[in-house]
Amino acid sequence: MSVKVTGQRKVEREIRALQKRLGFSAGTFADMAASVVRKAVVRNAQPFGLGKKALESGKGAIRKDLFDLFQLVPEKARGSAGVITSVTAARVWHQQRRTRNGRARRGAKKKIIPSVFRMYVDEVQKRVGMAKGSVMGGGDARLQGRFAAWIKRWSGSGDAGRRTSIFGAIWTFRSEAKHAASDRVLGVRGVKRAMAWKDINLRRVLRARMKRELKKGGVRVNR
Repeated sequence: MSVKVTGQRKVEREIRALQKRLGFSAGTFADMAASVVRKAVVRNAQPFGLGKKALESGKGAIRKDLFDLFQLVPEKARGSAGVITSVTAARVWHQQRRTRNGRARRGAKKKIIPSVFRMYVDEVQKRVGMAKGSVMGGGDARLQGRFAAWIKRWSGSGDAGRRTSIFGAIWTFRSEAKHAASDRVLGVRGVKRAMAWKDINLRRVLRARMKRELKKGGVRVNR
């Protein structure tokens, strides 16, 4: 997908002025801009955010989905007809009831014993961060930025490529479509949200860099 954002000329002029003052080459500047955009896109993939709160939000959504699919019964019901007593059986039922966007379709519930339910919840919750990791673009050292382990562990499902151009460099990101294509996960809307803020985010990063450089030079900076 290609998304072009127009406007914001004043912000763009300031960005170019900061690039010149900081002495960034076209290639270095392209790498910094790509890092800023990547972080914004990762943030806008469900669950929104980059920290612990986002992780807990993703786990909570999974737990809610599974409670809509299963009815907990006492452990002593093990062996009774129609009661799920294995993670494999729970997985099969879950897959049968998942929609195209990965969410659970409401309807009849299957009975399940608590110990198996907990094991299956733990298994599914470990997948939180798949969409975010797939749009990271892998671990190219030229892309700066820190991400939590629950996001980074999925980075291998996407990749990023850099090629030189008359503009310095062009970065291309590819994600695993089944993880990120849905608008409920990221989709076109999520990418557009990130791209709409790309120049403002880049200006903020450059301003912070300029402040650090001025401090190193002993120049007083107004806060």
